[in-house]
Amino acid sequence: KATAAPLGMRSFLGEVYGWCTGVFVLRQNYLFEYREGDSLNGLPHGYAQLQLAEAYPHNHFTNALHLDFFEKPCSKSGKRSLLLRVENKVKRDRW
Repeated sequence: KATAAPLGMRSFLGEVYGWCTGVFVLRQNYLFEYREGDSLNGLPHGYAQLQLAEAYPHNHFTNALHLDFFEKPCSKSGKRSLLLRVENKVKRDRW
């Protein structure tokens, strides 16, 4: 369970992206995002393909992880950044 926000705030079809709480699951080479209470066997709310992705501790928040990934890793296009916050540094380091 974590709180996440895309870096570089933007909107799509009138929806403003910001911090949201969800359940994140690693499956094969993907990080899937589910809303709290959703079935983990259903379709995820969002996902990140982790091929060529980089994850590292955030410089200013001890409980945050910075994830850089490509929308299309094969062509290295559509670079995205995501900030994931968890309860504490120990949980961050487990990620």
